[in-house]
Amino acid sequence: MTVNVNITRVQKKFLDDYLKRSGDKLNDFLTGYEEPLNVLEYEGIGWVEYLVQDNVFWIPRAYSCKSHKETKKIWNKVKDIAVDNGCDRIHFMTQRNPKAFERLFNAKVIATKLEVMI
Repeated sequence: MTVNVNITRVQKKFLDDYLKRSGDKLNDFLTGYEEPLNVLEYEGIGWVEYLVQDNVFWIPRAYSCKSHKETKKIWNKVKDIAVDNGCDRIHFMTQRNPKAFERLFNAKVIATKLEVMI
């Protein structure tokens, strides 16, 4: 069973752009995940949805209307929240080239997701 998402004010503000950039469908966004997600918001920038699973701070969805360099303060806050929750790693996925994340956030690629349309 999935949990319906309560959209925050900041998410509403950027929802159309998020759906356009991500390729996600509105219904998928509204349906949510198996567990309720926490939302960290930054007015005028975007949001990060997260949950904690054991020692992993999992980010299933995030959005920023700014460049990677301008989202450093969000990233630093995410790291602080992860540490406060006893996490020793952060996991997230992207459709973008991971090189920018590797360079700016010291991320490393640990998996590649593939899809076969049938």
